[in-house]
Amino acid sequence: SNDDTIIGSIDSGEGNNAELNTLSNIDVIDGGAGTDTLKVNHAAGDVTLGNLSNVEVVEVSSAAGEGVTVDSSDIAGITDLNLVKAAGKIDLTAAAETNVDVASKGHAVDVTGGKDVTINLTDASGDNVTVDGAPKGDVNVTATGVAAANGTNVTMGNITVTGGSTINVTQQATSSTAALVAGNTAVTHTQGDVTVNADASTTAVTVKQDAAVDADSK
Repeated sequence: SNDDTIIGSIDSGEGNNAELNTLSNIDVIDGGAGTDTLKVNHAAGDVTLGNLSNVEVVEVSSAAGEGVTVDSSDIAGITDLNLVKAAGKIDLTAAAETNVDVASKGHAVDVTGGKDVTINLTDASGDNVTVDGAPKGDVNVTATGVAAANGTNVTMGNITVTGGSTINVTQQATSSTAALVAGNTAVTHTQGDVTVNADASTTAVTVKQDAAVDADSK
């Protein structure tokens, strides 16, 4: 009946606070009763979750600049797949009963399948978000553009959602009015395209999109 937390990594030993994912296909993890969490710290290469049973939550933190790919779609019983940190593109695949939660700072996100899908992308600049594979629950995507730096204009990536019972997309040019001007230079924040492909299960769609903003220096 205990809620267990299982750490699927070890210190790399290189003195840089990096951790190595030690899980492989030969690892067998049975969480037993309760709500159990597997935490995976990913540094490079493929993410292998091992042979899991009775593990309800998988939490992944990645430091891999080349991106991180996680496929939990063939593992029964996972209720939540959470990506809490990434250093590159995020590619997640989940089963229809698995909620997916992604926190990304300036990296593209691709989610296939899942139940309720929540994506929070900050510091966005040219980073696309794609949700497909007909998720079975609610889809909530929020993308906020990166603050301008040195007067450089910002162009955000596109958001595409296919499927979901309710679909909510919010795209914000930037996090604050102060971020619209950098170095006393007028900058332009231009948002990407938002495409929603509803399916037979979709009952409601909401899209909120700030206009591209031209800011004059004060």
